[in-house]
Amino acid sequence: MQTQAAQATHPAAQTVQHRIHLTNKERQIRQLLLETAAYIEAADPGREPIVLRIAGGWVRDKLLGRDSDDIDIAIDTMKGEAFAHHLKEYMQAKGLHMGTIATIQVNPDKSKHLETATARVFGLDVDFVHLRTEIYDDESRNPVVGYGTPHEDAMRRDITINALFYNLQTEQVEDLTGHGLADLQQGVIRTPLDPVQTFIDDPLRVLRVIRFATRFGYEIVPEVLVAAADERIKAAFSKKITRERVGVELDKMLRGPDPVRSIRLIVDTGFYPLVFMAPTEVAPDTVGADHLATLATHILGMVKHHHMLADLGLFTTALDDDDRRNLFLAASLMPFRGVTYKHKNKDLSAARQVVCVATKLSNMDGDIVQALLSQRIREVAIRNYQDENGLDRMTLGWCSFGARPLASKWDLAVLMTLIGDLTDVAVGAGGLDSFTLESQAAKDVLATYYKLLASIRFHQVENAHDVKPLLDGKEIAAALGIKPGPQIGRYLHHVMEWQLTHAHATKTQCIEYVQVRFGKGGQGVAASTSPTSQTSSTA
Repeated sequence: MQTQAAQATHPAAQTVQHRIHLTNKERQIRQLLLETAAYIEAADPGREPIVLRIAGGWVRDKLLGRDSDDIDIAIDTMKGEAFAHHLKEYMQAKGLHMGTIATIQVNPDKSKHLETATARVFGLDVDFVHLRTEIYDDESRNPVVGYGTPHEDAMRRDITINALFYNLQTEQVEDLTGHGLADLQQGVIRTPLDPVQTFIDDPLRVLRVIRFATRFGYEIVPEVLVAAADERIKAAFSKKITRERVGVELDKMLRGPDPVRSIRLIVDTGFYPLVFMAPTEVAPDTVGADHLATLATHILGMVKHHHMLADLGLFTTALDDDDRRNLFLAASLMPFRGVTYKHKNKDLSAARQVVCVATKLSNMDGDIVQALLSQRIREVAIRNYQDENGLDRMTLGWCSFGARPLASKWDLAVLMTLIGDLTDVAVGAGGLDSFTLESQAAKDVLATYYKLLASIRFHQVENAHDVKPLLDGKEIAAALGIKPGPQIGRYLHHVMEWQLTHAHATKTQCIEYVQVRFGKGGQGVAASTSPTSQTSSTA
């Protein structure tokens, strides 16, 4: 269930416009669409009048005084594609240009339950659909779609603030659910119909409720949160929702203004194991408690908010939106930190599999999360802190060189390792209510990573990821008198260790090292002693 902290901190009244003010371009589009409707009616005098409405997000955003280019035209008596073709015909007759009409076919995996026509009109993308009603069954989130009335179309939508219409003929906002305008004014998220039925019909709406609540900072009404936590909804979610759609909603939350509250709501409603679904091979008792995701994302937000990153010496390169998203993605997977499982005799990272399989994000996303949650930097940081003089250049250099695929953003892994340790401190303190960055335990953790970063800067290995081996595989093979092959990788690894220790070495000196170290035929190759070899590649 939700906690008070999971709700909007200040669901204050919102500034809502009393009427919608169109831009010049929007006025042009409105006039053109009305003329097209009249053109269609004139060609078929017996047909019902065509009423055109802009639906959904555009209406909401315009009432909030925000610009929006998300124009969805809902048509009451004909399909969107047919209207779009009439529009193009009318524009051509007037000597106006209209872009190609693209028909977006039904694609439930991308939340497209209705054929949609889209075209570029006066420089803006406009979608055309007919008003609809949806009938769901118990097996799928894909409804049977039919023509509907404006009221039916409004009531089948996910939340009331997304169910408003702007009538192009009357220039009035239509609130057919009876709650949309008030909820927009008061900063409230509610469903048009009973939330249990709304969520059973399409359980993905639970995640959409969370996303819109955190996007706008709105409060979710209690009955919606109670319904979201209903076991019937969770069962329907597992049965109906594709993993691709889960990933799309999660990604939008992580890129939104409040990923901390998003993850807290996912945890509080009991949806964490449904969104971040563990591989079946992972033993449940090896995965940390769901609330670790809440703790980690909160602490990450706290550290960023307190502007501590520069004080620690982190990020000579500014964090961009992708960095922020990747950090919160990794923090949300804190329960899987250090968890591996066997698959075909290989140790695989559970966190990486959750990213790639459970949320269907990219393989690169999985690689980045794996690197961010690796425990290798923690091992180096602790050893460096315990050693009065700090560690050697080679060992410290692997913090940068070994943090692939992060490359120049290797310090993201330092930050996430720090967040993991502070999360452990918060657990030891009894939770967020008792956690403070001013506690001695937190200060000790911060000091550990401050010294690590200071040591890395002292040895000037911040850019070790850019270091290229003095010898390539062919040159190593020639120096040792062996044939190139997979074993060359081991020699290259040792060459990089040697280069980190010998910052100003030449190629000739490197050849001499290889020949002395490994001997003729390369028989002297040994296991690497670098920090990266101490754990599996997926730990």
